[in-house]
Amino acid sequence: MWNLPNALSLLRMLLALPVCIALWHNQTTLAVSLGIIAMLTDYLDGYYARKLNQVSEMGKILDPLADKVIVISLIIILAIMQRIPLWLTVMIFLRDILILLGGIYLKKKLGYVVPSNQTGKWTVLFIALYIIYKALDYSYFEQYIITFIALMLVISFVQYLMRAIKLLRNA
Repeated sequence: MWNLPNALSLLRMLLALPVCIALWHNQTTLAVSLGIIAMLTDYLDGYYARKLNQVSEMGKILDPLADKVIVISLIIILAIMQRIPLWLTVMIFLRDILILLGGIYLKKKLGYVVPSNQTGKWTVLFIALYIIYKALDYSYFEQYIITFIALMLVISFVQYLMRAIKLLRNA
């Protein structure tokens, strides 16, 4: 249960608080630096889980949960700071909460944790990059960027939903 990949996921979750505090206090360099470290832990936890043959049910829960904790925390801070649109904040929040609740439901029904899909992972990466972009207070081409992210949110949610329906039908 407690191994390097799970420790990296837990570290990512714990980094949410100092990143949010740094961002709130306009310590942009610190916030972005810690955010990049958090992004690296997201890559490294999966890499080491596979390389060290330490893929676990706990890791399948911790990894996406850590993503959700840090992403939701940061988008709420950025929304309060009025750096990102409220509608996008709500969209990201609802998608993540629905996927989390759906994952819990599937775990109870199927008896195992359904892993994230590639589109979901790419969506989180683009959201993370957008958070860094907005932490730096950039706004170039923002309408295109948020439109792309909104599209990725819808596509990834529909894919999660379709996979859940298929898994439940085959159960």
